[in-house]
Parts: sequence; C-alpha cells; structure tokens
Amino acid sequence: MTEVFARFSPKWPPPEEGFCLSSFILATKGDSLLLGKVSDPDLWGNKWALPTWNPIRWKDKLLLPAAHLHRKEHPDQAAERIVKEMLNANTFTLKFKGIQNHVNDAGHWDMCFIYDANIKDEVKTPPWFSELRYIKFGEIRAQDLGRDHGDIIEETGIPVKR
Repeated sequence: MTEVFARFSPKWPPPEEGFCLSSFILATKGDSLLLGKVSDPDLWGNKWALPTWNPIRWKDKLLLPAAHLHRKEHPDQAAERIVKEMLNANTFTLKFKGIQNHVNDAGHWDMCFIYDANIKDEVKTPPWFSELRYIKFGEIRAQDLGRDHGDIIEETGIPVKR
C-alpha cells in the first residue's frame, strides 16, 4: 500500500473551503485511455459523491473513473473499489503512479491519488455513465475534459489536444 500522511492541527487547520481526497484511475489499452460521461447527476452524486452544485465542471464532459475516499479508506482500497464497483471489473492490476494537488481560486484543496490500471475484463457502460469508452491519446481534447481531469491526464504524460 502507498503510505499517505496529511496532518491538520490548530496551528495548521484544514482549508476553510474544504479538502477532498480522491483516487483516479488511468485505465489504458494500448494507446487509448478509458473516459466516461456522467448520465444522471443525482445517481452519480449519490453513488460517487460528484458535487452537483457546479455542473459546468462535469456536465457533458469526459471524466476519468474516480471517487472520493471513504472515511478511513486507504487510497489503494479506493482505487480497487472504483475498478470493481464503478467499472464492474474483476480481473485487473493496479499500480500507484503518484499524487497531484490542486487548489482552486476559492481555496478548496484536492489531493488526487493516481493509479495505472490494466483491466482485462470487457468494460461495459454502467448506469452512472451515459458513455464509457477508450479514446486514443491523440484524440483526447482538453475542452472535452471536466473537473480538472485534463490536468491529471496531462501531468501523467498522456497527450491532450489544446
């Protein structure tokens, strides 16, 4: 398991605008990356904790498979949960790739744990996605990506069209 530490105290309190811990899955097949679009915001919000207060960041946008960590859940466990429950895959390997931090203008802090995934099962579109498919690296466009997912993809070395 990846060791992760974050410490808050009266001297270093958490950000007033919130702090999120999430695991993100980079599932690739050859030169393609698995991306999906949210189908029903309420279903997604209830199942995967997508913030529905700001739909412009994800509505009709391509997203990586990702979810917030549950209380006391390790990022490795969350990554496995995402692949099993979100993508309905049973045969896969995961490899920790790294951590990215994003702080928005309002001061909200996101800590993103990124995992490479090799999924052996056929990936079918579950109800929380309207679309879920592998897209060739050269065809991934920045304007099609939502919720800072483009930053995650680009920073891991996968090319994104500007």
